[in-house]
Amino acid sequence: MRPTPPPVGSSNNVAITSSGPGLNPSVRFYELLDALKMEYDLSVQSSNLHNYESTNKMSFNDFESKVQQQAAELNHMQKTILELEKAFHKMKQEYEEEIARLKRGDEIAEDHRPLLPSSTAGQVALAGLNNNGIGMIGEKRTSSNNMNSLSIFEDQRNVRMRDNSMTGGAIGDIATAAMASASSMSTTTSSSIPSANPTNVNVNSPAYDWIVTYNPKAQRLLSIDLLQSISFSGVVCCVRFSNSGHLLAASGNKLCNIYDVRTGKRVLSLPHDSIDGGDLYVRALSFNSSDTLFAAGSEDNSIRVWDISKLPKNGQIKLIQTLKGHSQEVYALEFVDKERIVSGSGDQSLKLWNVLAGECLASIQSKLPEHLVSETPQRESGITSLSISKNRKQIVTGSLDRLVRVYELVEDDSIRMSEGDEEEEEDGEGDDKDFNGKDSEMDMEFKLIETFEGHEDSVYSVTFDSSDSTVISGSLDKTIRKWSFSPEPENESKCLQIIPNHRDFVLSVAVSHPKQHGKRPFIISGSKDRTVQIWDEIGQCNQLTLQGHKNSVISVAISPTGGVFATGSGDGTALAFYIQLRNCGPIRKLFDRPPDFFAAEHIDSF
Repeated sequence: MRPTPPPVGSSNNVAITSSGPGLNPSVRFYELLDALKMEYDLSVQSSNLHNYESTNKMSFNDFESKVQQQAAELNHMQKTILELEKAFHKMKQEYEEEIARLKRGDEIAEDHRPLLPSSTAGQVALAGLNNNGIGMIGEKRTSSNNMNSLSIFEDQRNVRMRDNSMTGGAIGDIATAAMASASSMSTTTSSSIPSANPTNVNVNSPAYDWIVTYNPKAQRLLSIDLLQSISFSGVVCCVRFSNSGHLLAASGNKLCNIYDVRTGKRVLSLPHDSIDGGDLYVRALSFNSSDTLFAAGSEDNSIRVWDISKLPKNGQIKLIQTLKGHSQEVYALEFVDKERIVSGSGDQSLKLWNVLAGECLASIQSKLPEHLVSETPQRESGITSLSISKNRKQIVTGSLDRLVRVYELVEDDSIRMSEGDEEEEEDGEGDDKDFNGKDSEMDMEFKLIETFEGHEDSVYSVTFDSSDSTVISGSLDKTIRKWSFSPEPENESKCLQIIPNHRDFVLSVAVSHPKQHGKRPFIISGSKDRTVQIWDEIGQCNQLTLQGHKNSVISVAISPTGGVFATGSGDGTALAFYIQLRNCGPIRKLFDRPPDFFAAEHIDSF
């Protein structure tokens, strides 16, 4: 029997009917609600799990990427460590070899026996054993040592010239690219000439740290010993001996000193004061033929001349003249005779002066040949050095434009003579006004008679040899060149030899006098590589290498009387050395008769 449904509006009217007998509909509702909630929870849980898996996957990818990156870094570090270890072992081996060489040098100094060549001997020469650690000859030099036009002091001081060194802004920059090998040149080179090797060493005296390396492939001809070590407050720009050989002049910043070569004692101090209180480097020095006048050229474009014929007891030397006429620094000076001097400047001019009258007697500008003007119009022709021939008739100059020029000083034919002079000349009673004459009123002119081309960079030093038939030049291309020279037009002038003596710029050269060293000529050169090289012209080989300066060897000079040479360096020292052929007896027998100039009363006053 079916139950009667409740009337409409009854409170028992529900939307859900029971499927089972006697089941309360509200209970069923809650059961369905619970089931729906469970289904929702399962759905949410499933969604969270999916999101978690995605997040974990991304994190894993990031982690894997970082691991790979760190692994690459570890591999790079391992490679770097291996390279450092390899470099360490190589450096250690080099140091051990160098220590062995130094020990062998000490052994030689003790027993005076020649050192046999070692199979491990490399190309690195020995450096001076000074307390401050002189750099090795084989050390690598960085491009920071580049110099400017006339700057031979770039690594000694911050001056202005060519790169950052030369004053007088007209001078162009120096080429710092590597120079071509001398062996590739068509002229006769010295590729087969034996070079110095540290297998025969003469260690220094206790007074100053220096060392000599003899060339084992050449006959050992010379003996060298230190005579004097002179300290300067700064760079030594120039050294020059007096004609008597008893005085040595050295110059630097705002100062020029003259020393007794025998004792090393300063006998004169000639200060140079700059107008603005800044640096004023004295670049060139010269004694006149009688050693009574002394001249100095400096960065203020002037030449100062002193009378040094007598040393006053109060120490005050008379400045007799200041020559002005150059528009840039004076880099080269040399007296022609007692009263006349020739000067060269960065303004490209060569001038002849009468120092007593204070007059310029002749002047000429260094100009490029026409074919070089079209090829390299930017070249500057500032004069860096000069030398006068032994016969006092020719003048050779070195310039920034890489050229070596030879001039002759002649009487100016264009000067119109008065009628009286013409009559005198016709009668044969005129004055004899040759180059060596004493008439300072003569009208002279420079005549260019030869130009040498071949150097690949600026020429910083020139000199004639003892016969005046050869010109020697040193250049920033690291070579020394020998040029045949003859004033006769029919004789051909050419490059005789290229001497690749140095590893860096050649800054100064000097040639021994024919009466010196048993009439065997030697070339002495100073370089930015801190060494002094001595070249045997007869044997055509490097005789020895002298080391000891801690900076560039800027200037070298040989005593006119022989037996001594001097060096000036950027390390603030000037050194004087005895030099003599080995078979000429004791090396120190010099200055047996000092001149009256060195009277005790004068020396003691300083």
